[in-house]
Amino acid sequence: PVSMALRRRLIAQSAQPDCDADGVLEDLVGSILKTCHEESERHLPVEEEILQGLKCDEREKILSWLIQVCILRNISDSVLYATVLIFDRYCAASRQPLSLDRLHLTMLAILSLAMKVTGGADDTRNPGKLRELLTSLGHQQFSVEQIFAAELEVLTALDFEVSAPNPLDFLETFALPFTPPDHPKALSPVVCLAKFLLQLSLMDVHVQYRYPHAILAAGALYVALWCVQANQDKVADLLCNVTATVGGLEHAPRHWESSLEVGENTPLSPDKPCDLGVNSPHSHRSHSPQSNSVGKGSQSPRPTFVRDGQHHARAALRRL
Repeated sequence: PVSMALRRRLIAQSAQPDCDADGVLEDLVGSILKTCHEESERHLPVEEEILQGLKCDEREKILSWLIQVCILRNISDSVLYATVLIFDRYCAASRQPLSLDRLHLTMLAILSLAMKVTGGADDTRNPGKLRELLTSLGHQQFSVEQIFAAELEVLTALDFEVSAPNPLDFLETFALPFTPPDHPKALSPVVCLAKFLLQLSLMDVHVQYRYPHAILAAGALYVALWCVQANQDKVADLLCNVTATVGGLEHAPRHWESSLEVGENTPLSPDKPCDLGVNSPHSHRSHSPQSNSVGKGSQSPRPTFVRDGQHHARAALRRL
């Protein structure tokens, strides 16, 4: 993720103490995340428009096939999420039922685009790898030239704007505190569970596009933190990052007002399970007077605007 690269570069090059580098990094990454959120919202399709081109059950079958392909062919998750987003945007842009006869060809074209956008076609530095993969997945029914021609159709429908942040981009950034700096590829239980939950959301078009993708990613991480009974500091940091990323409820375009709940600010803690708005035996409300504190051992509460932002963010996340 970009935030990990920035952290390493700033700490390596700065002659100041690490805390100074972290302060610069916090402002820089916060600005980048907010820009990514705005860019994501600009490209996010509407679920009703997607379903005009494809029914829910048809979409589920296509995504099931795509996930199996990514697993069997060792294709990265970044390619998977980019493919799904491009496919859904193409369905919404078509504004008419897609031809089932050309659906296979269209998916191959979109997968090819996603691999090029994310760099997934350059893994082996072999120009022929992508051609070989596309020919194999097409079961020799489509030539590479036909697939590339279908790519042009997709690009034209999307005005050649095929690169946009997806939920995985936000999740990997929000999950940095749970990733060992010396082993960035080593996943903690929190990150593994959050990625699993986020991948489940791909199958439901309503869940996938009802919320901003930054909120969707944060919701998956929030539930994962609850499952491992994380301390309050981790949750507070996540809520601060979400608040900084989305830039306040007044700027959120996806009907957050309907997701808000008043009078709740229950933190997560090992001995006090949090109500997440799901059917859980631990789901209950807590109105503890200590709910505004950051965690055990904190000397002073967070500023009011930060606590308010956490409160609204937590309420919205519970509705996921």
